[in-house]
Amino acid sequence: MFGAFISGKCSAMIRPVYCRSLCGPIYLLVVVLSLLLLVGLNRQAGSGIGYQNPQAGEWSPLTHSKLQELEQEMIQIANLTVEDKKWGPLPCSVQYKNQTLSSQRPSKTRCSLKVFRDFMRRNDAFPDKGHWAGTDRNNMAFYPSSCSFRNVTLKEMKSGKCGTDGHRPFKVAVIGDSTGNYLSQGIVTALENLRYTCGIIKAERPLEERDRKRDPLYFETRVLPAGHMETSKKIFRGQQDNCFTYGCSHPGTVNISVEYISSTNIPENTLRLNSGLPKYRFVAFMTFTEYVLRHYFNDTGFPDVLIIYPPFHHTKFHSTFAKAASDIYYVHSLTQIYLPKSTPVIWIPQPQECMTLAPAHIPFLFQYDMNANQLVHGLNAVLYRVLRPLLLDARSNVYGFLELGKISCPIKCTLHKDAVHMGKRWNELLGTYLLEMMCI
Repeated sequence: MFGAFISGKCSAMIRPVYCRSLCGPIYLLVVVLSLLLLVGLNRQAGSGIGYQNPQAGEWSPLTHSKLQELEQEMIQIANLTVEDKKWGPLPCSVQYKNQTLSSQRPSKTRCSLKVFRDFMRRNDAFPDKGHWAGTDRNNMAFYPSSCSFRNVTLKEMKSGKCGTDGHRPFKVAVIGDSTGNYLSQGIVTALENLRYTCGIIKAERPLEERDRKRDPLYFETRVLPAGHMETSKKIFRGQQDNCFTYGCSHPGTVNISVEYISSTNIPENTLRLNSGLPKYRFVAFMTFTEYVLRHYFNDTGFPDVLIIYPPFHHTKFHSTFAKAASDIYYVHSLTQIYLPKSTPVIWIPQPQECMTLAPAHIPFLFQYDMNANQLVHGLNAVLYRVLRPLLLDARSNVYGFLELGKISCPIKCTLHKDAVHMGKRWNELLGTYLLEMMCI
């Protein structure tokens, strides 16, 4: 907060980028202290992770030895016996019923972030119980056992949490890989189903115009113009990874913006300061993820809700469970340092992959000699274990969502678009569910 105050004073007195002689040294001092704070977090936790000991029931730093314990525990959880190693479906905790949606008798309790937290407190797991229903892929829906989704109405949108104060749009931000892109579009589709008019108001330029790198024009701020940025290529950088912001409006309601921030790794290092410029005169950050949470959102407006959809489908190629745990906690720490405490942060587990649709060049076995679904299952377990104390704490702004890896099990490839990505129906469902939980 002190850093924000100082930088704010600088911006008020002079041009946004350069600070005068008095402000420069003070801002440098604040930057150094901030960096020491983050380094201290990492050193305290061995690899930058806080760990909840289920037996002790307390939050404690994760030392190197505890990281190794976590690694072995997650390997044991993920190393399930499967009959077909090539397909590798995991044991299902939910069922699929070939029944019409109108014949279902859902729970009387309405799903909400609080209801999901209560489920986790009772079951010590992401919500993973319920059943699917529907007679074909275009009208399928999921029915949790502990609550029901009821499709938010326009009237509820006007009077609910998304109403804000009427002076600015309600802002939803999604950080993730291409699955996060499709989820963001699912939220937009859910709004359009409520007769909102939506359109892109900001987007990265076409890939060929920027050599498959991040677009500095999209991420420039008052303290860091595009000319002072250096961007690097992304290994997995396709058109579906382009960042964008949708604006949605409806007469008589508050406008809603949905922004997708592409991130095929958490944290990610695809943007940095121009190496030829004095860093303290501009802005300090160690990763692209920190830049977004600390500076970009501060300049463009902090989101009212932040959704993080970890890129586990990429993580499985190169990361151990221990490294994934450390990275998750690092990003979580950034959200707690730089976002307003009133901002809900929703972490979403990844669904299973349809391995039979995988391209021929993609290996069937990855880390630990496990298939993709075993690793996704293990990474979802890592996500829960790292965030567990916050997910269960009623005072926390950290929330969980459906355990998509487990609930996608009984429908297998039915709603998949390809090996990794789900199709329009799946993302429309998730967008509708999230809109109801965010706005009611």
